[in-house]
Amino acid sequence: MLLKLLLDENIGLKVYYELEKLGFDVKSVYVAARSASDEEVIRLAKDENRIIVTMTKILVTLHYPIARQALYFYG
Repeated sequence: MLLKLLLDENIGLKVYYELEKLGFDVKSVYVAARSASDEEVIRLAKDENRIIVTMTKILVTLHYPIARQALYFYG
């Protein structure tokens, strides 16, 4: 089973297309929900059981009460 990923807006489309080409179950906030609030991104990930991939550390620290049930990778 492949990971279900949700790429935040700050992850480039090139990464999205490459992961998609490799067969990953990937969704891009930039493509699917541009300008979504942090809360909306977290809710989307939670509703679809996706792991958020982001470059924004503040997304996790500001919204920890909402995000504690989701997984995050910071790179």
